[in-house]
Amino acid sequence: MDLTGGYVPVVFLNRRKADQIMSTIRHNRARGTHAVLKMADIVQTLKNDHHLTDQEIERRLGMEDEEIDRLYDVRGMPARATDEHAQFNPGWEPAPGETNDQRD
Repeated sequence: MDLTGGYVPVVFLNRRKADQIMSTIRHNRARGTHAVLKMADIVQTLKNDHHLTDQEIERRLGMEDEEIDRLYDVRGMPARATDEHAQFNPGWEPAPGETNDQRD
């Protein structure tokens, strides 16, 4: 009681649900506790249900654009690699004369 003079520290959160979600994520990251699959669910919720832009998520959660793309796209790498619009560097293509079987 002497440490705080009888006061209890409190944090007031904005009433917007998206702000509350992002605040929780920042606190969890600061403590080092955060799971990728759950984070993917959260990013999808922020974009789909709360209509946040990638730029707002990047700014508020300290994420990079690629991280948001990966968390939002739940298809996984095999499905992403077969997407006709996917842009991958030559590291993702078999070398001339090589098949995928030779890489394993």
